[in-house]
Amino acid sequence: MEKLIANVGLTAWLIFLVMHVSQFPVFAIVGGSTVSFGLLYQYLSTKAPTWGVRANEHFLNAITTTVHAILASTLSYSSVYSEYDTLYTDLRQNSSLLSKSAVGISTGYFAYDLWHLVHADMVRQSPTLLVHHVAIVVIYSIVIVESQFYPYMVLTLLCEPHSIFMQLRKIAKTVFDVPKGLVENQLQNRVYWGLWAMNVTTCVITRMVPHTAILYSIYQAWDDTNLFPYAWMFNCALGGMSMINVINGGLIISLYFAYKKDSKLVRNCRSKLNDGNFKSR
Repeated sequence: MEKLIANVGLTAWLIFLVMHVSQFPVFAIVGGSTVSFGLLYQYLSTKAPTWGVRANEHFLNAITTTVHAILASTLSYSSVYSEYDTLYTDLRQNSSLLSKSAVGISTGYFAYDLWHLVHADMVRQSPTLLVHHVAIVVIYSIVIVESQFYPYMVLTLLCEPHSIFMQLRKIAKTVFDVPKGLVENQLQNRVYWGLWAMNVTTCVITRMVPHTAILYSIYQAWDDTNLFPYAWMFNCALGGMSMINVINGGLIISLYFAYKKDSKLVRNCRSKLNDGNFKSR
């Protein structure tokens, strides 16, 4: 039933985009993104059995998420760097091709990934991702329809470098056959813990700091009618960023426990191998 609902929901989403693309041209980017990530997933699903690794749904999801994170990072940071003097002087009205592309591609990706989370029965393991994805699709779609607040959305995407390293760590965990691979191969060990270090560093620098700053700036602008002319706009922005920051807090906790788990697995594996070597002597 859940898969049926996901399929019906994705179909309805694509029909909605087609019906309104003439009125909101950015929906063409959104629809193209949703379909492209779906095709990428299908391609990876057919090729995965030949890779010689445990290419389960989590592994495939990590690859598609990495592709999106690279695209979103490139577009969002390019927008901030090249258009800062013009785009970010007005966080409400300004827009550009780069910012629209970043928001459009990300909206399409999160719609696809929402389908994949349900279709691959991954929602029960991470229910917060369901809430996060639904909120992102709704808020980003409102931005596209209203054609306002593109700069804010680009700033929220500055967290994507963290997504890159978070997903690369998951991919490496499968490819390196953690924990045994780390104990037996020094290069894999260094790469894996290096990815962990970048994972934590980028989480703080590109996710926690920008998202907290955005939330604070929205709170400070509660009476700025030029930025938020209607109460629902302010409430949507404040509520959405508050929820994202709460999810970020949960992410930090989950990263902590994942790190402890990996460390324990490697220590136990190394201990067992050392015991085996000692006995063999």
